[in-house]
Amino acid sequence: MYPYLLRGITSSYPNHMWGIDITYIRLRSSWMDLEAVLDWFSRYIVSWELDDTLHLSFVLTAVKRALAQARPVIWNSDQGSHFTRPQYREWLLAADVQISMDGKGRVLDNVFVERLWRSVKYEEVYPKEYASPWEARRSLTGYLAFYNHERPHQALAYRTPGEVYAQAIREDGYGTMAHTSEPSVIDQWATAWSSHDMDHVLALFTDDCIYEDVASGLVNPGKEELRAFGQGFYDFSPDLRIEVTAQSFSGLVAHAEWVFSGTQQAEFMGRPATGKRWSVRGASGFEMLDGKIQRCSDYWDVTTLLNQLD
Repeated sequence: MYPYLLRGITSSYPNHMWGIDITYIRLRSSWMDLEAVLDWFSRYIVSWELDDTLHLSFVLTAVKRALAQARPVIWNSDQGSHFTRPQYREWLLAADVQISMDGKGRVLDNVFVERLWRSVKYEEVYPKEYASPWEARRSLTGYLAFYNHERPHQALAYRTPGEVYAQAIREDGYGTMAHTSEPSVIDQWATAWSSHDMDHVLALFTDDCIYEDVASGLVNPGKEELRAFGQGFYDFSPDLRIEVTAQSFSGLVAHAEWVFSGTQQAEFMGRPATGKRWSVRGASGFEMLDGKIQRCSDYWDVTTLLNQLD
């Protein structure tokens, strides 16, 4: 076991202290487990995972996704069985992270994550009463994107977690690269998607790339899968445009916040073509290899988009 390292300490910058926790999500006839990694300074959800099992792989998926974006100084959890397993500890120690663990039965030791769970359940889960795991994943994807990028927090002077996290990194240099006059890979990524040329997009990716669209639950391995996915979006909205609003880098990983928009010109998720304009905020995590994107995970709110098409 590891000692609780956060007593009497206040998180003073992004990626200083992260907390991880798991909670139950109620469906009409079953349950799922939701895991989140939270930055204590900004209340930003760095990564999350939803599953109907409690296998260790479920926990490690969110851990790996979080560490692909940044490295905290201290990583806090309770003493649950998953968080005491050797594989879990090895990932954190290999990332040079200080491991902190709550005292048994001390819920307030991880108070920021507990507040997140209260918001998730009372604002999203209980009112929705999900009928299926697919519905739970789709709706929670939208809510957690809303929580990060649209929901203001009183404790953050009514700013959003995503705004505070990105602004502090951008202004204070926590986890950023030195500024250059050349466009970053993220700038090139946004420009490529907005060019409506899939060859331009694919040129930024490694041959064995993985493109994950978390909102729809799709994982596209390799360039041909990515080409088909991208072409489907261009058919839906030929004037698709992505505007990056914030970006940060830490070694071979990067994070971006963006707004993408367009006009619906084809059927999408059961909605017939309407010619309506739409606009959605989102975020992406990137893993780089030899100057190219090896993995990209997109997070955005499907519900917001569908509501604009109705």
